[in-house]
Amino acid sequence: MPSQYGNAGTRSVTAKAVKTRDELLSKNLKGAKELEIAKKSDIASAEKEKTAAEKAAAEKEKPDAEKAAVAKEIAAAERAAADKEKTDAEKAYVAARKAVAALKEKAAADKEKTDAEKAYVAARKAAAALKEKAAVAKEIAAADKAAVAKEIAAADKAAGERLVAAAQKAAAEKAAAEKKAAEKEAADESGSYTALVKFSEVQVGEWLDLIKLSEHKPAFAESSIDGSLLCGLDDTDLSDLGVSNRFHRRKILAKIKATVEEDAEAEAKAAQGKSAAASDLLVVDSGYSSPVGLPTKPTLVVDYGYAQLKDDDEQKQKQKQKQKAASEPDEDQLRVISSAKLSKMKLLGEGISGQVFRACYCNETVCVKKPKRSEMTASEWAELQLNVRLKPHPNVLGYIGVVMEPRNLMHVLPYISGGALDSVLQQDPQSEAAKQLMSAKGVVAAALDMARGLAHLHAAGIVHRDVAARNCLVDTEHDCRLVLCDFGLARQTSKEDDSVYSMQSNDRVPMPWMAPECFKREFSPASDVWAWAVTVWEVLTGCAERPFAGMPNESIGMEVALGARLAIPEHTPGKLAQLMASCWAVKAADRPTAEAVVAELHAM
Repeated sequence: MPSQYGNAGTRSVTAKAVKTRDELLSKNLKGAKELEIAKKSDIASAEKEKTAAEKAAAEKEKPDAEKAAVAKEIAAAERAAADKEKTDAEKAYVAARKAVAALKEKAAADKEKTDAEKAYVAARKAAAALKEKAAVAKEIAAADKAAVAKEIAAADKAAGERLVAAAQKAAAEKAAAEKKAAEKEAADESGSYTALVKFSEVQVGEWLDLIKLSEHKPAFAESSIDGSLLCGLDDTDLSDLGVSNRFHRRKILAKIKATVEEDAEAEAKAAQGKSAAASDLLVVDSGYSSPVGLPTKPTLVVDYGYAQLKDDDEQKQKQKQKQKAASEPDEDQLRVISSAKLSKMKLLGEGISGQVFRACYCNETVCVKKPKRSEMTASEWAELQLNVRLKPHPNVLGYIGVVMEPRNLMHVLPYISGGALDSVLQQDPQSEAAKQLMSAKGVVAAALDMARGLAHLHAAGIVHRDVAARNCLVDTEHDCRLVLCDFGLARQTSKEDDSVYSMQSNDRVPMPWMAPECFKREFSPASDVWAWAVTVWEVLTGCAERPFAGMPNESIGMEVALGARLAIPEHTPGKLAQLMASCWAVKAADRPTAEAVVAELHAM
């Protein structure tokens, strides 16, 4: 394209154009001013319109603001109302909680009142029951008294009749007695019978042969011991004579005593034969007889009968003493051993009566019981003799021997590793032994072990009298087998007395384990079976407390006689619970024997 200024023609055109432009610019400037004025006018108008609009809007918004304020006030009122409702609700909730607490307190108070009333009623019932028991006991005592009176009356009559018969027989017996006395006197004169006190020195030697102590004949002969000196010997005299063995001294003194008693009895019978029995009796019209110079009241017959019974008891006692002396074990049977053979003695425990050691004897671990007394008591001597005679059994503690040295008495027994049953269950209930014994299978096994031990004792005619957990040992080396021990209260029964032992001494006895008849001093295998069931109860309860805990010993006998029994734990196997209950029958004859218990447990 050619440049605007390329030529003159072009310049003229351009000048015109510039002029035109200037005009236009001037015109445009004027227009711009007008435009600016118009624009300002428009802006002012717009501002006016805007102000009017804003005013209109403000006028329009004013009702909305009032509405918003009202709404705000309403919202505030609603919030206040809500807060108030919330506060009221909280107050109501607190009040409700308080009301509930008050109701609970009232309910608790009502319950305490009810419990107190129940306790009062129970106490009244218990008091009534005790009163009833006391009345029953009183009735029983009255009945017993009446029965005793009746028996006494019957005994009076029977005794009177016996006295009449005795008077009638006296004359006939007098001749026979005189004849017998004459024969005895003749025998004494001929030397066919000689009392021990009249023995010569030679006869004393023969007497030592008879009691199997011939080794002491030289010492007796050297000291010229005849019968009269022999009967006056004591333990010290025998020791001076050279009888150093205490067992031999004991045996000699027992034999002397028994023989002297036999001689005295023979002399008394002879003296009776010489007396004029018939002349001392007077028959009266009333039908009763009495010694001359005494009134003929029947009540005297009671005294006579009592004395006769007492004499009979004394004669029986003498007979038992003779049998005991004749059956005393010799030194070999006692297995007397030397203390020098005991080694590695370790103290296991110490109590009121003595000490217990673990020791070694002939390469075997043993238990050694050493009493504090150097002399053996009658009870220990009886226990020792029972141990000697008793045959070995896996569920009865055996016997090894005894040390009988001056100031050194010791009983040597087998060593059982686990210790006493009650200690095992009480001291460590979580031990393997305790868990095994208290399991369902373990309880039956423990009961069976004890029953086997009792059956063995009863077969030998022995009543234990102290069956309890404390007198059972746990042999942990043989699957927690139980072993009966402690025969301090055990007694040999007499078969003719139907295996019943009547206690004569004031021995301390374990009342919570005793059957009803034991409180009348009668012990038998049936009372051992009762105690067996109590011991099973101890195992079932883990020996947590003694039987009849909280009940005084003096009340146990009456309560048991009136029907009180131990509560068998709920976890006890059914058949075992039934067996235990049968062992607590009131009558001894209704209880199973130990052998029957063994059979029942085997069946389980």
